[in-house]
Amino acid sequence: MSCHKPKERSEEFLAEVRRKWGLNGLGQLVVNNKYHMSGEVGSVFTGSSTRGYSQLCVLGGKVRVHHVVWYLHTGEWPKQPLDHIDGNGQNNRPDNLRLCSQKENCRAFRKIKEGAASKYRGVTLYKRTSKWHSKIMTDEGRKHLGYFDCEKEAALAFNYAAIKYGFPTEALNQVFAEDEVN
Repeated sequence: MSCHKPKERSEEFLAEVRRKWGLNGLGQLVVNNKYHMSGEVGSVFTGSSTRGYSQLCVLGGKVRVHHVVWYLHTGEWPKQPLDHIDGNGQNNRPDNLRLCSQKENCRAFRKIKEGAASKYRGVTLYKRTSKWHSKIMTDEGRKHLGYFDCEKEAALAFNYAAIKYGFPTEALNQVFAEDEVN
């Protein structure tokens, strides 16, 4: 879920990308020409990792691997942010990448932080009352959706609001109205 707009790239830069890398049949970045720290020709290239995203060097500058994969797959350098659909910044296969706006990227899939009180997005435990609090961030700001006795009810409230405000389906909590609510 890269949050920056890619820079414009020169034809010299793009030619160097095409010379050094290609995509295999699985959509993985592979080495075309051996160079320092590249791995063997034909091997899958992973790059170094910074802040959850793989990077590589082209003409002395660092570039995110998912931008290179997008370029090699589509033939066009991305002009707006790219979103990792599954939320995994290391999964750079073309079918996991899509162009999006900054707003769409922020609304997309996001993993629940380790140690969080709730396993659902938009849901927190309000310790003072031992109730589950549901909220969502919209264009107008944070919206309070209510307090609930059950964590799943709070997650459903988030889902209904996410649909109302146009969030992508992968942003929804994996809980459904038919689920048993305790």
